Amino acid sequence: MEKLRQREHELAVFVSTHRYWAEFTGTDRIDARAGLKHTQDPK
Repeated sequence: MEKLRQREHELAVFVSTHRYWAEFTGTDRIDARAGLKHTQDPK
């Protein structure tokens, strides 16, 4: 279980620090990240 948590943390850091986010500033960045958290899973 610990390996899974560690991998989850690694991926979260990778995604949150990706250069893609440099394209956004201020509240636009917050809105874009929040949008990722609320996407629908494909069915």
